[in-house]
Amino acid sequence: MISANVPCRSSDANQTRQQFISDVFHALSQPLAALRCSLEVALLKNRSADEYRSIIENALIQTERAIQSASFVRQMAEAEDPGHPKVFDFGALVAEVAGEFGLVAGSKGIEVDCKVNSSASVCADPQRVQRALFYVFDAALSSADSDSTLFVTLDSKESFLRLVVAASGARAVCHNLQEDASDRGMALAERIVVAACGVLRRESRNPFCCVMELPSLAS
Repeated sequence: MISANVPCRSSDANQTRQQFISDVFHALSQPLAALRCSLEVALLKNRSADEYRSIIENALIQTERAIQSASFVRQMAEAEDPGHPKVFDFGALVAEVAGEFGLVAGSKGIEVDCKVNSSASVCADPQRVQRALFYVFDAALSSADSDSTLFVTLDSKESFLRLVVAASGARAVCHNLQEDASDRGMALAERIVVAACGVLRRESRNPFCCVMELPSLAS
């Protein structure tokens, strides 16, 4: 097993940072470009009051999108902060979060099958890791249909703890707004995990399957 001072995977961190910069550009440029287009169209000719109202309403929508994107960028930047790392039982935290989401899942007719096969500790900020787990479980539940099962499995893999969260089947209908929220949550979760020297990857969108790996400590 490895010590608490394990170095982060620099190549993964650099790749994530480059992807973040690209995501920031697209997140901010799209609503701003749409806003500029709306205003330019408004200036092309004289219009009725109703037409101007429609253009202004569209401009407000694009402005709100830009504000939301800017807020998301701030959250992403904050997620890079490792916080206050300390040693804690990752398995116990996974079981706790799975139990909390099990209540929500049960109300939607979804079963949560949680198997914690390793109780090794990790060194990270437990509150931030918990937040990452919330994002992952929320994305998993939003992609699962009723009468399906959400499998949560934690095992040891070499010097890492490997958490797999997977839905039993594909969702029949996926709404764009839900997918957008899930994508944002998963992006934030990935930043948090990378800051903790781990890896988070979504191997499948529908059916949902996600793998989180964190460096474990010698027991």
